[in-house]
Amino acid sequence: MVAYQAVDQVLRDERDFSSAAYADSMVRVVGRSFLEMDGAEHRAWRNALHGGFHRQAVTEQRSRVRRSVDARLRALADQGGGDLVGDLAFPVALTTIAGIIGFPPGTRIGTLYTWAVGLLDDADGKIATAVAEWLGTPSAWPARSLVGRLLRHEDPVIGTGPELLPTVRLLLSTGTEPPFRSLATLMYAVLSDPALLETARATERGATAVIQECWRWECPLTWVLRRCSTDTDRLDIHRRPLPHLAMGTGPHICLGRHLAALEADEILAGLARMAPRVGPGRPALDTDGVEGRGFRSPRRLTLRW
Repeated sequence: MVAYQAVDQVLRDERDFSSAAYADSMVRVVGRSFLEMDGAEHRAWRNALHGGFHRQAVTEQRSRVRRSVDARLRALADQGGGDLVGDLAFPVALTTIAGIIGFPPGTRIGTLYTWAVGLLDDADGKIATAVAEWLGTPSAWPARSLVGRLLRHEDPVIGTGPELLPTVRLLLSTGTEPPFRSLATLMYAVLSDPALLETARATERGATAVIQECWRWECPLTWVLRRCSTDTDRLDIHRRPLPHLAMGTGPHICLGRHLAALEADEILAGLARMAPRVGPGRPALDTDGVEGRGFRSPRRLTLRW
């Protein structure tokens, strides 16, 4: 708890612990965005984006996420199995955040992947140039999309048109990478221990407990590295609830935390709905488990029915 309190203090104290530290890393990749801003400048961006990420706005995405989860699970079942990371968690997270940002349905996942997760893969800048030109056409973006909200915002701090390019790229990247990794870890947990899936589908409270405990147990993004000489932690949804910082806290608390919870809830529900099609035996799961340093999650979850 002492360590938790220390980290909590650092994340809340903008005066002594500035987010400008990201200027040496992310700025070089995506450009200057609200990630490395502090104080009033950061709050202006948060206020402008809040309308697309508050709880009610995210709840409106549930049916879209559910259709995506069910369609991809049905495809996996029809072909006898597949990789739950590459064929489910990743595309669900990527297409969901792309839709919220304002990219039209049908935008190629490969293109979004190159720009969002590859980051450095757009070597000739063609994708960035195309999106920058697109940002110069306000009518091309739905009014309730994140870009639509930013283009209508009157605060001069926000800027307009191509000036929004770094933030759009940041939203696409951070709305894909950590969520799909946390979804992969969640599926790894419930498929490795069927009792967890039963707990999750029994009640809404049970599902919330499983999701929150998985976030605490194996956070998808870690930047402070330690090596444990003995086992120190385990997944236990029946423990006394412990606070966690998987979604951050303070002025930079994760904008997409409610969206991440909704996606996780629908993944659990989708897996539960598929259970009758699996039959009495447990599906065979082939995985290397949770691994990684900067980003943590299973690299693959190959399921065979």
